[in-house]
Amino acid sequence: MPRDRSARCWVLALMGTVSLTLSSCGQGEDLAGPAPAALQVITQTSGTGTDPDGYTASIDGRQAVPIALVDTLLESGVTPGVHTVDLGGVAAGCAVDGGGSRTVTAVSGTTASADFAVTCTDPAVPTGTVLVAVATSGSVIDPDGYLVALDPSLTRAVGLSDQVRIDGVAAGHQLVRLSGLAANCSVQGQNPVTVDVPPGGEASTAFVVRCWPPPSGRIAFVRSSSVDIQSVSGVPLHSFALESVHRPSWSPDGRFLAVVGSSVLVQRVSGGPAVELAGCLPSGNRPAWSPDGDRLLCLSEDGRLSSVQRDGANTRFLSASTSTHVTSAHYLADGRVFFAAEVEPNSFAAFRVAADGTDLTRLFTLPDDVSGGTVVPSPDGQSVAYVAGGFLGELHVARSDGTNARIVASFEIDVSDGTAPVWAPDGSRIAFLAGDSFPSSELWLVSPDGASLIRVPVPGESDTPEAGVPDWSPDGSRLTFHLTLGPDEGLLSDVFIVRADGSEFERLTLSGDATDPAWGP
Repeated sequence: MPRDRSARCWVLALMGTVSLTLSSCGQGEDLAGPAPAALQVITQTSGTGTDPDGYTASIDGRQAVPIALVDTLLESGVTPGVHTVDLGGVAAGCAVDGGGSRTVTAVSGTTASADFAVTCTDPAVPTGTVLVAVATSGSVIDPDGYLVALDPSLTRAVGLSDQVRIDGVAAGHQLVRLSGLAANCSVQGQNPVTVDVPPGGEASTAFVVRCWPPPSGRIAFVRSSSVDIQSVSGVPLHSFALESVHRPSWSPDGRFLAVVGSSVLVQRVSGGPAVELAGCLPSGNRPAWSPDGDRLLCLSEDGRLSSVQRDGANTRFLSASTSTHVTSAHYLADGRVFFAAEVEPNSFAAFRVAADGTDLTRLFTLPDDVSGGTVVPSPDGQSVAYVAGGFLGELHVARSDGTNARIVASFEIDVSDGTAPVWAPDGSRIAFLAGDSFPSSELWLVSPDGASLIRVPVPGESDTPEAGVPDWSPDGSRLTFHLTLGPDEGLLSDVFIVRADGSEFERLTLSGDATDPAWGP
């Protein structure tokens, strides 16, 4: 609790132990003037040493009064306006961050604060310096900056994109933590981090903070006898009686949903009967819409690739012949189609073709052990991702011509077609499923260069639940997926969302039979 200096001065004056004028205790203001303000002096002391007799505080050059190493001294009845606060009595082995003087503005009816952070060093303990840099990006930025804390007690404020130098840190391994983040912001990478402080030298570290926008849009998911749509805040919006379907996919304009049954069906979100695209099987994890939302890609049972209007009319064949068995296909942003096909037994190649079936180009031959012939292009079409390596389960990223292939994640898993990677809309992250047994069950995130590999944790679950194929939000800030929870005799599935860095895990449904969510506008 702050000590009120004014009340203390009254007591000391009555006891005759200290001679102070009323004005020096803040009692000499003009009663007819503005309503008084208050001013508090705060000290925080840290480091390897100490100041044995504490400090003194003086306001506007008046008589100094004692203040402890960690203390708050309150003076009430202060005249509104600018005041100078000086911290004195600082021992030779101690340093005041920012100097020993503060200028503060006292506002009528409020309390102004003068904060002093002091670091004291023990000459017998070797010390060094820690330099901490912070960079913040994203939207709805944290309004008041952060705190940098060194174990156990050194704490300094730091701006959103700033750096702070902390002297007098004991040499050796030190833990550095960034705190004071707003709820919508999170550190990208490790927090805390360990630095090695050299005696008389400097160690440095950096934190990257991302501030996330609030979630928006709608999520469609499958239940036992329906496809439901609700807002990201959990408000039910639509429900369609569609049985035995899965893997919904939104049209780019959000007016239609394509779902997978015995063939692909198209449901208008505003209502009406679903249109069945007879003989149309999905060409990937979900039905693939053209960029204009007018057509979908289809695979026939014999592996031939075509596109069809969402009303089932005007089928166009895109692969050369039935002898080329197409295994996966995706629209590119410019309307062309990228696909993989088995050209010889257990030999796959990647192709690109125009939307009307012309200009078919063979791009490259896939590795012999690619999983299911599934290749997924990045949103800009410049890169591709695929799983290879057999039971080793290696996630590869390469250029769109197959060159510069590199392994970005490797797991000893039984790979299934459901592990096909899913690119973020901006191409900065790849989500994929991996586990130690079939079916693959854990959701992982990785950048295309192999950095920032993250397993999405499931809070409160001792056993790893089985995750379903994820889908990104349109802005790329979050993913949605389902988790199958509970013992084998009573499995329950519900829909969850999580930020793109694996933080802020939220449960969206509580029905126990919700699967295959898709995030739409």
